[in-house]
Amino acid sequence: MYNICQLQKKASYYMNNRSALQKVLSFLQEYEQVSGQQINHQKSCFITANSCPLSRRQIISHTTGFQHKILPVTYLGAPLYKGLKKVILFYSLITKIRDRVSGWENKVLSSGGCITLLRSVLSSLSMYLLQVPKPSATVIEKIEWHFNSFLWGDSTKSKKMHKAAWSKSTFPCSERGLDIRYLNDIPFDRSQEDVAYWALTSNGELSTWSAWEEVRVISALIPLFICWFLWLERNDAKHRHLGMYPDRVVWETMKLLRQLHDGSPLKQWQWKVDKDIAAMWSFLFPPKHGTTPQIIHWVKPFTGEYKLNVDGSSRNCQSATSGGLLRDHIGKLVFGFSENIGRCNSLQAELRALLRRLLLCKEQHIERLWIEMDALVVIQMIHQYQKGSHDIRYLLTSIRKGLSSISYRILHIFREGNQAAYFLSNQGYTHQNLCLITEAQGELHGMLKLDRLNLPYV
Repeated sequence: MYNICQLQKKASYYMNNRSALQKVLSFLQEYEQVSGQQINHQKSCFITANSCPLSRRQIISHTTGFQHKILPVTYLGAPLYKGLKKVILFYSLITKIRDRVSGWENKVLSSGGCITLLRSVLSSLSMYLLQVPKPSATVIEKIEWHFNSFLWGDSTKSKKMHKAAWSKSTFPCSERGLDIRYLNDIPFDRSQEDVAYWALTSNGELSTWSAWEEVRVISALIPLFICWFLWLERNDAKHRHLGMYPDRVVWETMKLLRQLHDGSPLKQWQWKVDKDIAAMWSFLFPPKHGTTPQIIHWVKPFTGEYKLNVDGSSRNCQSATSGGLLRDHIGKLVFGFSENIGRCNSLQAELRALLRRLLLCKEQHIERLWIEMDALVVIQMIHQYQKGSHDIRYLLTSIRKGLSSISYRILHIFREGNQAAYFLSNQGYTHQNLCLITEAQGELHGMLKLDRLNLPYV
């Protein structure tokens, strides 16, 4: 792991105090234990202001073991710099492209091979770095100059005639171009947040299952089947001289779909956006059986046991809240809470709600606790000892640490039985700080009364 610890002038307290630096190192060690990642001290560095005295730099370097560097530095292939953006920041990219091109000059490449390399390899080299700092016109001009020279066969010894301008080579093939990516067409708008099109699984483990689930919908499978049978038909026509018949492609595709449907590899959910096509092709699925209605209500804990109901919510990952309440074996309210926890997603809100309430229960010296949540994924992660993704791993570790000192059970409850916690969670949007209550009033008072009578909400 390449880690940069940037200690600037306003952090002079940490620079002068060795014990404070030791606390920073302790935090990094704790991060290693929680995340499972190791910090490479050889590749780590710290950056200070130019006015920072040499004695301070020596104290930091001796205490942390990190090297001192000055800006600009390269981090994950992209430059970190301060001040004006200069061409020298992009020299590593330009040099990499130049070296790659010079290595190909001595090879015998056809025009088609050069175009293919330009479309894939050389364009992808610049794609990542140009998305981080917006390049100047001079940088783009230098990169495209190397592209153009490689396309027309220029070398260090000779220069050949360029039969068309570079700008025309970047046109689509339909417009008599070569369909090479024009660097000026790369969007550099970073005002919007990045969106993960392929999200990781909730437990933080790397898996291709989520991508496979997206591919298996029928609207994505049918084009693949058609292309496959077109390829087979083309091979039969070219190598076996059997002719090429479009009707046979349609028949083979329909035959395969029928086999997949009859053998049940194709499930009903895979037709979720193509139900009209399934009906047109007479692909019938058994009707879903409705679930038996259930009466959901809050259940009192055992004598000597306390029950904690928590809930968290998030609105478009912009604002999140948590809420819940602790009650004894007769349903009497010990305390209730609602809090605005700022910007996070719904999973983080649920975990933070549980963690904060465990700390409150610890202050109340609660030894036996029954926890109920309507977030089934949180309960599964705790029961299965999942590590979680990087942004929730520390929350899960802290929750397990808090649960280890008490006797507890944690179970899932439907939203209908968790209405009081849901109500308090929504109250968090009306204020900014933590709000604790010991006496229920208004609508909440009615909810708690129904819970004590073991009656469902209406």
